[in-house]
Amino acid sequence: MSNTSPAPLVWRYYPRSHALPEHLLDVVAAFEAARVEMDSNTHPGLKSNSALEIVRPELERRGYRVKQPNKKVRVPVLYGENGSPEKTYEVDALSSDGLTVVEVEAGTGVANNGYLKDLFQACLLPNVQYLVVAMRQVYQASRNYENVCVAFDTLYTSTRFSLPLRGVLVLGY
Repeated sequence: MSNTSPAPLVWRYYPRSHALPEHLLDVVAAFEAARVEMDSNTHPGLKSNSALEIVRPELERRGYRVKQPNKKVRVPVLYGENGSPEKTYEVDALSSDGLTVVEVEAGTGVANNGYLKDLFQACLLPNVQYLVVAMRQVYQASRNYENVCVAFDTLYTSTRFSLPLRGVLVLGY
């Protein structure tokens, strides 16, 4: 553990021309409540599943189903015979109304483009309208949160691509 003090939680909502919807304030509050335990500066080796485990009680208190080691949160994307789910995607957390997905990334969330996989899958989930991507602010020499914000700034500024989501919240822990 480093002697560095915890960084404040930061977030940016997309599209940037819209205010953060009120229901996403619960997600921000959940991460704020867990911020000290999962801070990038003081816990540089924290993995994504460990970060999710830290914030899990706060998300559950706010009505989210959250992935656990032996309990996955699966969302169907294709249905087969007699309406049975044929293809599902696993998410880190899903709101009780099924409209918001939360994905927690750690060190390789930028290096391996995990945030793009999260975005792509959220776009394919039939009822999902909001995606929350929680990123480490800093991982090794990379400014993960800032890099993801630059990518979403570019995506939302471009006129060549539109998303089926109502909004994306990027959180930096």
